[in-house]
Amino acid sequence: MEGGGYSSDEDFEVTRPPVFAKREEEEQVDGPSAKKRAKKTATPLPPASKLLVVEKKKDPHAPLGKLNPLETTDEDKRKSVTETSSVRDDQAFEPPTWYYFPKEEIQVEKRYPRDGRGIIFREVDLAEEFKVRYAGTCYSNLKEIRDEGVDLIKRTILDLVSTESLSSPQNIYEDSPEMILTQDEGLSDEQREQLFTAIFDKGGRVPIIDKPGWSLIIHRAPNSGIIHLCVEMIAMHKGTPVYEASRLCTKADCYKYNQTISTDVFPKCSRHQDIKMHSVVKLTPYNEKNLVIQMHVQFGISTNLGSPESDKNYNAELYASIHMSSSRSWIKYYPIKDARPIPEAISMYHYGTVEEALSRLALESTIGMFMKLALGTTPFVNLDDIIPLCYGMEKELDTRLKELGMHLKMRELSPAERMEVTYPFPGQYLLGTQAEKEQKPEKGKSFLYTITSRDMHYFGWSNTPDFKDRLRRGNRTDGANEYKRITEARAKLDGTRAPTVTSSLLAKCDVTDNTQIEAKMIIAGYVAYLLGLRNPLRKLPSGRGYSTNKCVSLSLVDSDSWSDICQFVKLFWGVEPILAKFDKDRGEMPNFIADSENYSDDKVENSEDEDYNPDEDEHNPEAGSSSSGDHSTDSNSDESD
Repeated sequence: MEGGGYSSDEDFEVTRPPVFAKREEEEQVDGPSAKKRAKKTATPLPPASKLLVVEKKKDPHAPLGKLNPLETTDEDKRKSVTETSSVRDDQAFEPPTWYYFPKEEIQVEKRYPRDGRGIIFREVDLAEEFKVRYAGTCYSNLKEIRDEGVDLIKRTILDLVSTESLSSPQNIYEDSPEMILTQDEGLSDEQREQLFTAIFDKGGRVPIIDKPGWSLIIHRAPNSGIIHLCVEMIAMHKGTPVYEASRLCTKADCYKYNQTISTDVFPKCSRHQDIKMHSVVKLTPYNEKNLVIQMHVQFGISTNLGSPESDKNYNAELYASIHMSSSRSWIKYYPIKDARPIPEAISMYHYGTVEEALSRLALESTIGMFMKLALGTTPFVNLDDIIPLCYGMEKELDTRLKELGMHLKMRELSPAERMEVTYPFPGQYLLGTQAEKEQKPEKGKSFLYTITSRDMHYFGWSNTPDFKDRLRRGNRTDGANEYKRITEARAKLDGTRAPTVTSSLLAKCDVTDNTQIEAKMIIAGYVAYLLGLRNPLRKLPSGRGYSTNKCVSLSLVDSDSWSDICQFVKLFWGVEPILAKFDKDRGEMPNFIADSENYSDDKVENSEDEDYNPDEDEHNPEAGSSSSGDHSTDSNSDESD
């Protein structure tokens, strides 16, 4: 397979031995009441006759330290036709469609100036503290893939090129002992030549130390004909043990093999590939006709951004397929390995910078979040887990939601309606009550809080209600702390006053509920940002609030969560979010940049001197409850951000 994977695919030479019956042995467990349990059996070794074909001598035209002649070039990756490659080439594939279909049509009766207002377009450059940030699981080029057995591969290679056995101890009393086995600079051409000679002398295959069934081999790729130093290992394919070859990275000091490609003369692992293009791909299972399933991945690849679109798309889909083979969400949804469908791309975007790709990933996955929260014409499964929330692209988000039939808008509650709103989550709502001041750490309980300023809000949970050290400089790198750090640094340079950042205790709950409640509060805060809502805890004028929760876990919410999210927005901000059905043939209320309120937006956005006054801050003033003012927060919080 191109890039490493099942050896039945693409470009690996494969032999399939007969299936052996597994015999479970019993393991004796100490203790008078201990029971015998089945001992896990290792993957059976295919017979020696099924080993991969190896090279027995070096190409006479290959230079020192190389396996291929100088004129050898990378081959076209489209070499073999397999089930997976046929899926990638299927231009006629169309996934099931999805369109918003609410249970009932929601009409907004205009009683207040803001009723029916939709997403607010912020026609200003997004400040640094509000930009998209993400380091989640699907952002594959931010993490280093850990290959199995790398240390043993390195040990075997260095043992072959050293004059002494790796196991022999060095004389620590020698002057300047030669550190041949810990060289960070990697092997020289002379040492690589020595390594190849040692492997050829042993018949082209050398067992890897302490790794049964694994060997170093010099192997010619069946389709491209390019010769590589490979790791021959055992893998299970459709219930059968097979041998597969993974090419070693040719970076001088690297011994990894993940995502190396057989058509490259000098293959590189995912860490050392020359990243020239950043792609965002939306995937769905091929041949799925009854429901919409989607997942987004982002990664960097070595394809030139100026390459033909067909090449960029093909290579991006290839890498996306490789990524999906190890995706936890994909594996969890399809637990039976041999029954997993082939992922097919339904949209692809390519960029020259990681920042552009991250913005696209945030937009696409945020749209997927609203699809998961809504009801549609087709059952919908979203396999994205932790996603980056989209900021600074309000117009694009609004347009895309309307294309799916969704129109996010709002209705302002009357004072009487606000009095009737209740807390929607398990536990006790504390903001503005006497009990808020009396809270102490309690076993089995967590505490929900918000951090706010004149133009931002953030939600999280903590194990304690006192929040000490929560906003200390350098203590954390979540959205709230980064906001405080960036705005304070800017104010110092400009000679102005930084926004006051205030923490308030909201509620307490059982520890088993904290992450789910937090996720719903984060989404509520994001909806409030889209609708341009202002800080409800601050009596002085405030700017339109930005959420500084950068990410949210979609695995914690579903279509039943939307009512809870709306209820919390009603409780905290006094307006009702409405996800109405959008009809493009019917007129709509324009999205305002400013709304009819009794103070100027210009005054609000520049009111550095009109900041928090704990004696005047209050929550739900129409409902008559006031907040307890200013708190510090705790460093032990455990948010999704």
